Amino acid sequence: MNMFKPIILSALIALALLISPGHAHDFGQHETDAATDGPRTATVVHADDPRKKIGGGQDQFDLLVSGAETDGQYFLMEAVITPGGRAPEHVQTREEEGFYILSGTLNFYADGQQVIARAGTFINIPKGVPHYFENVSGEDAKMLILLSPSGLEHWFEAAGEDPANARALGEAEYGLEFIQDFPAQD
Repeated sequence: MNMFKPIILSALIALALLISPGHAHDFGQHETDAATDGPRTATVVHADDPRKKIGGGQDQFDLLVSGAETDGQYFLMEAVITPGGRAPEHVQTREEEGFYILSGTLNFYADGQQVIARAGTFINIPKGVPHYFENVSGEDAKMLILLSPSGLEHWFEAAGEDPANARALGEAEYGLEFIQDFPAQD
């Protein structure tokens, strides 16, 4: 039995290397998220730095860090969800998603459970779990949204440019599955 320990250990190390974060782009990532040649440097985003707006509709999504800046590991955006704003119920088949509430209150629904999320609340949604959120309060809610691996930020960009085709594009190219329709736009 002891002679198999080095073989098993070697196999586990090889498996870990194959599925390590450095290889995340091999699992459905867009090629544009792969790192460029040369060493990476730290990314710093200051509060007063210009932000790239992505997405569309009544809510605001600002890209803070793209997959190109994280070697495809994740992207981070800040969202302001206005009263009545919501995401349709959906499933990400490729990404894990984390939400950190900065201000306001949002109702989150995930896997059949409701969570009232106020400032300081963190919610993690594993890939494959149906979820949505809505702002039923009378004030804006602000949150950070992190998705890993990156790539879905490109859908937000495309959806902002062509909201009428956001659902079809998300389902065809980005592994999104929508359970509800998008909210009506004013």
